Amino acid sequence: FTKAELDRWDDRQPGFVTRPINQFVFADSILPVIEAGQVVLVEDGHCVDDALTVEAAPGHTCGHVKIRVKSGEREGMFTGDTIHHPIQLPYPKLCSTFDEDPVQAMHTRLAMLEECASRNILLLPTHFADPFSCWIEAKGTAGPSYRAIWNHG
Repeated sequence: FTKAELDRWDDRQPGFVTRPINQFVFADSILPVIEAGQVVLVEDGHCVDDALTVEAAPGHTCGHVKIRVKSGEREGMFTGDTIHHPIQLPYPKLCSTFDEDPVQAMHTRLAMLEECASRNILLLPTHFADPFSCWIEAKGTAGPSYRAIWNHG
């Protein structure tokens, strides 16, 4: 994850403000990974390998990322928390109550959906139920709106 994301969650930092909804997340889910020596801090554009690239996706949190996967000419986008629910496809301006910067989260989501629609990138959302992935198609002309073409195989 990014340094900004680490700093956002690290309750050991001076001036850290605890948010009740995220209380104990650092001690439970992040600190053990740090203590095990398994943390790799990355920045926008970090290539894990030839197939995976980390890309900035701010809004949900300041250091939030999405991950692009490539195989030949095909691409997929692991969204992380950039999109939370399928209702955000036809209504991409809807934000989750968990987005720390809703305006930035919306802009990040709109750009990601537009790119997926225009370049035929498979959307791989973290929070969608089965079938878990879809292609995105722009719909309508009265503002940004998208629909899913579900990947059933």
